[in-house]
Amino acid sequence: DAAALTETAFGHLSRLVGQYGPRTSATDREVAAARYIAAELARAGFSASLQEFPVHVTPGHGRDLEITTPRPLKVETVAMAGSGEGTVTGRLVYVGLGRPEDIPSGGLAGAIALARRGLIPFGEKAENVRQAGGAGLVVFNSEQGLFGGNLGGQAAIPVVSISDADGQTLLGLIEAGPVTASLTLRSEDRTSRNVVAVVNKGQGPVVVLGGHYDSVPESPGANDNASGTSVLLALAGEIARKEWPFEVRIIAFGSEELGLLGSSHYVDSLPPAERARIAAMLNFDALGTGVLAATGDRSLLDAALSIARELGIPLVDTGEPPNASSDHASFRAAGVPVLFIAATDFSRIHTADDT
Repeated sequence: DAAALTETAFGHLSRLVGQYGPRTSATDREVAAARYIAAELARAGFSASLQEFPVHVTPGHGRDLEITTPRPLKVETVAMAGSGEGTVTGRLVYVGLGRPEDIPSGGLAGAIALARRGLIPFGEKAENVRQAGGAGLVVFNSEQGLFGGNLGGQAAIPVVSISDADGQTLLGLIEAGPVTASLTLRSEDRTSRNVVAVVNKGQGPVVVLGGHYDSVPESPGANDNASGTSVLLALAGEIARKEWPFEVRIIAFGSEELGLLGSSHYVDSLPPAERARIAAMLNFDALGTGVLAATGDRSLLDAALSIARELGIPLVDTGEPPNASSDHASFRAAGVPVLFIAATDFSRIHTADDT
């Protein structure tokens, strides 16, 4: 009953957003969301447990940017996932969108760069600043409010985001004369967790259905990825009531936004023989807006497209989204066939508008 499943999924989504969002990695809200997901999977008939793993995280929200001249000012910041650490002090220099052509011809020589959000990935902005000699990067929003971001890897310099209003204030100071600033980021050792649920345990091959449940700071994370998590929770009861010629695992991954840490830990925790049992991994991420799309290994993708046609479900093959990855990549790296199901509109993810 598609209508009933849809209603169930939206109920879970509303609770994940309203009661537990933002579900920032390794925070109390991530713990609460994990317990909720585990309880719902157990209620559906799965054997569910939490798999804890350590993470090294930079506290997401603070006042890590301090203007020292021309007047003292502390600016509200969000540390980007993958940011470097330490304390850097220097001139604050505006670098536009952070492209090589936007950086002053003389380089940055220890300066802290102020860039506008947009056009190129955050990680590319950070690398351009580093190559020009910059010591840190501050990215201000292109719309109202704060936002979280992911550098797509580990940066060598501290990188934070700020609101558009604060960005405009800093631009005004820079236009009026020299500005000096200090940027401090210190990471902590914390604990994140996956929710691992199983039915039909030990029966032949394994099929994994997964998606991450964490979100970036300052984002309710409705599309990214309460949508995928809620679909899995809605399907769990249907899956548990049917007979399968294989073991089924539903896994909600933590700390995906820190660099696929939950799925990497899960795959790494499996003995080689257990890893070899996994016949397929289906990943559900950001299903909420746009056209439903799939990509992945050809045999699984062709099967999904064929089934969708039979059922009258619009599904397109778009290829891997640019400058993006998700938890299926951890399984693909281990040789597991994967199918990645998402939707095509990512315009509101990692923002306060992801409601």
